[in-house]
Amino acid sequence: MTTTTETDPAALFMQVSLELLQESPTNPRRVFDPAALQDLVASVREHGVLQPILVRQVGAAFEVIAGARRFRAAKAAGLETVPCIVRELSDKQVLEIQFVENLQRSDLHPLDEGQGYRKLHEEFGYSVGDLAGKLNKSASYVYSRMQLARLPVSVQTLLFDGAIDLGHAMLLVRIPVPELAERAAKEIAKGVGTEAPMSARTAAEHVRRNYQCDLRLAAFPDGDKDLVPEAGACGPCPKRTGNQKGLFEQSEGAEANVCTDPKCFAAKRRAFWERQKAEALAKGGEVIEGKAARTAQYSSDFVSPDDKDYGDEKHRTWRQLCRGQKVKPVLIENGNGAGELKWRATDVHAALLANGHVKEAKKQKAAAAKSGIDQFRLRDETQARAMSMVVDRVREMPIEVVLRGIVADTAFGMPATEACSKRWKLDLRAQRSAKGFAFVNKATTRALAGMPTSELAALCVDLLMESYADAWCEYVGVDIAAIEADVRAAMKQEAKEAAKTAAAAAKSEPAQSGKGKPKAAAKAKGARA
Repeated sequence: MTTTTETDPAALFMQVSLELLQESPTNPRRVFDPAALQDLVASVREHGVLQPILVRQVGAAFEVIAGARRFRAAKAAGLETVPCIVRELSDKQVLEIQFVENLQRSDLHPLDEGQGYRKLHEEFGYSVGDLAGKLNKSASYVYSRMQLARLPVSVQTLLFDGAIDLGHAMLLVRIPVPELAERAAKEIAKGVGTEAPMSARTAAEHVRRNYQCDLRLAAFPDGDKDLVPEAGACGPCPKRTGNQKGLFEQSEGAEANVCTDPKCFAAKRRAFWERQKAEALAKGGEVIEGKAARTAQYSSDFVSPDDKDYGDEKHRTWRQLCRGQKVKPVLIENGNGAGELKWRATDVHAALLANGHVKEAKKQKAAAAKSGIDQFRLRDETQARAMSMVVDRVREMPIEVVLRGIVADTAFGMPATEACSKRWKLDLRAQRSAKGFAFVNKATTRALAGMPTSELAALCVDLLMESYADAWCEYVGVDIAAIEADVRAAMKQEAKEAAKTAAAAAKSEPAQSGKGKPKAAAKAKGARA
């Protein structure tokens, strides 16, 4: 922004002593390139200050409004006076001039830029739209830069020092809780392995996995404003991504329904679990939580009341089979901030026996007593404990490692699938026949190593669909019985049409065969003669 006495008749042009000049406390530029400043010092020594410095008088001194680099270079070059343009300016005018003048330079630090935007917005009433229009920037650009200025001081320091870059900082502004943003910044700066700081991709995944919570997967009702009264419902919360359109490009769909405050998310999980516990205990139920719950989740000692008994001819649920009998409910914490109601298998067995569904119970008990060991129980409990240990260890692993393990194990143990062929471009069937499973396992590992997480997740879905189609039908609400009925009806219709065609063909056969009968009869008569 250039100001002269020609454009402003009230402005004065004069030489001002450097001793009377002082830097403006509102100058948005805090970072000066040392090398560029030294070049300017050399130029000033040789040619002097060619462009006047814009100042305003403050008492007996003069405040540098625009030209802080020229002022510093003049001091370093040992000049006594510099050319100045003196104007009467309000604080608002000063800040706007400083801001616009600095923004016209490409080397302005993003944090300096953000501080300037914030000051203009908060202290002088400029809206984001006003600033965007005045500076020819998008509203989202202005808003995101303003958020940089709201980062904790320690995070700003890391950005100024180059320990993290602008891309990292833009991820961190999406973490509204200061202490969490500070922790995430330190983790990103430290990096992983030899990668310090984290790459943009690694940092984005780190923030997504550790500092953002998918509300679609929340066990608690996200619309319950009374669950944690001080937090309210999740929908209108400003920490929900859908309500932060300036920071998150996606404002609709799954991307919009993410909580950026893990502490609040965890508080709601705890509150919901405590509510479930209180309700279960009030109804005379039992509660299992913590480490004991991890084992109980996968133990054959418990069953879900609405699971089907596939040993029953009619595939009735345990609830249906135990109807009329009192079975004590057990609330088992599932690790997702909620509990699952189950029944003890012993209670279910007693109820089945009372309802006449278990006729061989005494024989089974006698056989177990004779051997000393119930082999089925031994197997089930061993598996339950092993599964509990596996789950504990898997939860400590990075999600990418877990996904690759699932895919490799599933694909290796399955016949050649369309999913494998499509994703990996491998003819697994041919390779297995020609080179064996060991070769295929290595090929699978190599293919998985460079696969992005998004593709890996898609492949997991493909394999799961093929492996557990029946179970997934029930999970996503596909009525497989109705589909079977439709197929059966279509097949019956095809059979009817085929029968009609066959009947029509049969009617035409006698006429054709009749033409040949006289000749055949004559031959037969001749033969008899």
